[in-house]
Amino acid sequence: MSGSTEDNLLSALHHWASAQDENFITEAFVGLLRRLLTLDPPVGVALISWLTDGQINVPLTEAIGVSVATQVSSDLGRPDICICTVNALAFIEAKLESKQGELQLQRYRQLLDRSPAMTRSLTLLSRYAEEIDPGLQGRVICRRWNQAAQFLVDALEAGKIHDTVNQWFTEQFVDFLKSRGMVMEQVSWELMSGVRSMISLLEMLKEAALAAKVRPIPSIGKEWNGYYLAVPADMHGTEYPYFFGYVFDRPNLIQFSTEKVGVIPTAVDVAGCGKLQSYSSSPTKQRWTIDLILDSEEVHFFALSRSRQLQVLEEFLNTALATAERVRLPRQ
Repeated sequence: MSGSTEDNLLSALHHWASAQDENFITEAFVGLLRRLLTLDPPVGVALISWLTDGQINVPLTEAIGVSVATQVSSDLGRPDICICTVNALAFIEAKLESKQGELQLQRYRQLLDRSPAMTRSLTLLSRYAEEIDPGLQGRVICRRWNQAAQFLVDALEAGKIHDTVNQWFTEQFVDFLKSRGMVMEQVSWELMSGVRSMISLLEMLKEAALAAKVRPIPSIGKEWNGYYLAVPADMHGTEYPYFFGYVFDRPNLIQFSTEKVGVIPTAVDVAGCGKLQSYSSSPTKQRWTIDLILDSEEVHFFALSRSRQLQVLEEFLNTALATAERVRLPRQ
């Protein structure tokens, strides 16, 4: 798995469709399922079997004929996903943050009961565990997005997905769910040493900032940890123009970036390094960023002594600060 939202196509597309969050993820999931049924049918039919708790088992020879549609209209509502085979019908209601509509599952169960299909299945696919109406106990299958992601990861790791595009699509989808906090890695024994190392790294970042004569202000969010920095010329302002830290899905990188200051359009050419990223908080809607790759052959950060590690961070920060001063817009 790439684990990087920056390189994830679905994350980039979601930026333009965030208002339709639930529909976006559902459509992406359905698109993946269709491709699996067509090009990796053993995985596609196994996924349908898992979603329906074994109620619908499609023969491999019929996989390509399975219809998977979204938002199919009826007099009792529009199920998010409709799976139709020669003799089976399944509705899947996909939920993220939103709650079930009043009597929504009951209406879909009524639709299924009216169907002539021999096998009929109703599944609630949700982010969190949901309470099912007592009258529907045993008639609604509950699945969660993190379980769906684990199914896909297991298929990948077992080498069951052979089509290269499907492999890529599956990785992108799982990584996208991870970026949304819908999938979590297993907590392993490495947690204890990892937490200690993280604390040590933060202390080194702060020490490097103080050595560079800049003011470090702790900044932690759901995706990053580190410090906002103000250079002496900004000390009396309320904004901190730079960030120095790391993002959680790429802990092997130390990132320096401009934040709430504008940068010149030719920043990368002037700097001779780094890259420009879209950034809404900047007056120019872009920020300049550069990374220190800790596990690169050039750095070998984890093999260095503590004092040498601190020196590497100081050298990186000093260079980044000097370059940022050249590519930011002039102070007013």
